[in-house]
Amino acid sequence: MATWVNPLAEVIAEDDDPAPFDGWAVLLAAIEDRRPDWQLDAACRYAEGVTFFPERGEPTEPAKAVCARCPVDLLCELQALELDTEHGIWAGQSARKLKRSRAA
Repeated sequence: MATWVNPLAEVIAEDDDPAPFDGWAVLLAAIEDRRPDWQLDAACRYAEGVTFFPERGEPTEPAKAVCARCPVDLLCELQALELDTEHGIWAGQSARKLKRSRAA
């Protein structure tokens, strides 16, 4: 059976006073590297304090207002449909509404 080896072990061992390893930062960087390029232009990327995955009963208007001025809303809609997502606001519509419009 193969043994997993931490690829950072050498780097950490060489450092006399290593900084704490932040696994979340590494994970988020990896996710960022795999995002489609169009997401760099998405209005939601820069919308602080706006919830795109609201809980039941929470307002959706703020997210929809951001989507209304987004230059890549069509690509967002296509991704939501491709992912077959069931939650969130995508391209100014709820995931459920997107599914219904696709089925029609």
